[in-house]
Amino acid sequence: MARADDGDATSQLIDRVFDYRAQNGLPAIPLSDAMTRVARAHVADLERHPPRGRCTAHSWSTDGPWSACCYTPEHDEARCMWDKPREITRGAYTGDGFEIVCWNEDGMTADAAMACWRNSRQHHGVLLNRGPWRDTPWRALGVSVSRHYAVIWLGQVAER
Repeated sequence: MARADDGDATSQLIDRVFDYRAQNGLPAIPLSDAMTRVARAHVADLERHPPRGRCTAHSWSTDGPWSACCYTPEHDEARCMWDKPREITRGAYTGDGFEIVCWNEDGMTADAAMACWRNSRQHHGVLLNRGPWRDTPWRALGVSVSRHYAVIWLGQVAER
């Protein structure tokens, strides 16, 4: 079974995210225990149940204490993503969640994740508050890296 979280890779990715935002004139985002729980749960689920067919990496399997969903490219199941922080933390985190995901067949590293997100216009926009995310204040960050996946969960509500 894949590791749910690789501490070194996760720490390296957090550093890379903070450095990249700083290089672009943006502040670090406060780390959130709640969002980190969501990130860890999702990478573990993705490793055990990789998305299939039209389901993207924002999907969740039926094998966990959460609502399953097949998140398609049309974003028809966006509510499934937005609700996950409240659902996974049993209401401890009160805001919506937004996720960026990267998959690497050869094994995930912090550098691979950053390259993946820099090369994706949509994910890059989330990471650097560009485009539709320009005026979105990120106040909570959760990060997790597994064998093949890296995920970042962001929220606009600060963790209490």
